[in-house]
Amino acid sequence: MRSGVRAVMAVAAVLFLSACAPAYDQATAAALRGYVVDASTASAAGDWKSAIGALDELGAALTAARGAGKVDDTRFGKIVDAMELVRQDLDKQIDTEIALAEAAADAVERQRLLDEQARLQQQITELQEQASSEDEYVPEPEVEPTEEPAPVEGGGRHGRDRDDDTNDGWWGDGGGRGDRD
Repeated sequence: MRSGVRAVMAVAAVLFLSACAPAYDQATAAALRGYVVDASTASAAGDWKSAIGALDELGAALTAARGAGKVDDTRFGKIVDAMELVRQDLDKQIDTEIALAEAAADAVERQRLLDEQARLQQQITELQEQASSEDEYVPEPEVEPTEEPAPVEGGGRHGRDRDDDTNDGWWGDGGGRGDRD
């Protein structure tokens, strides 16, 4: 920002020094100085657009003064060169300001993304903890019989062997199949 102010001051110095020459119109010099003051004030305030606007007005007034014969070609060239330096400095300031604004916006977006990533990571952690706590307690499954019950001691169906000596038969009344021996 200081280089823009210095450059505007250089334009002012050129105008003031040019005003010392006897052939230079004092009213024209005063009018041109007014534009230089406007550009300096805007530049010092960081209002780059207004500073460039004041330079544009200075250029228009200078061209008109030259056309009217109030400013000679040598003075015109020196003032235009000084104005170009000021414009370049102002353009650099604008570019720097834009770059800083973009960097700030990038930093804000980066922080937003980091915050979102942290939030999502926290959700993942909570879900993993919830799943692992559910995995720790696994209730015993209900066992449903899928096969016939195991035979009771003594073998055979209903607890009897075919070799049973009682020959009570199937129903235990002595009249069953065991009587055929």
